[in-house]
Amino acid sequence: MVMGRPNKGVSHVDNCEGSQQSKQRLKVVMQTFAGGLSVNEALESLGIQRPHFAKLRLRALQGAVDALEPGRPGRPRKHDAEVDGRLAEQEARIAQLQKELQLERARADLAPLLPGRTNDQKGGAASRRARRKRERRGKGSHRQ
Repeated sequence: MVMGRPNKGVSHVDNCEGSQQSKQRLKVVMQTFAGGLSVNEALESLGIQRPHFAKLRLRALQGAVDALEPGRPGRPRKHDAEVDGRLAEQEARIAQLQKELQLERARADLAPLLPGRTNDQKGGAASRRARRKRERRGKGSHRQ
């Protein structure tokens, strides 16, 4: 015969967190499961009606089942603040580049519609310089 500690039975409930009333209710419900109390004795002990006891019993069982659901195996991942910071910077940069791309696409779509531009003109600083140079040459030829 193996000797061990004696089973504390429903006294295990005393080690749980909660109000005395909820612990007492759980003890009574557990005693009905173990056959130590009949349902009628439990109703009398708690001073409640049968439908209320049925709800208490179901809530106790559902709570136990929920608590015993298997979780994800292993230790939870630690968040690295440096990696999180770099990720946030990269996401902000991507958002900025997407906005710039959208703006450039809109400019490209509107460029052919601008007055005085041909399809082969690209615009920008180089074409402005060339236009000014042509304008200066044109003014100089009128003065002569």
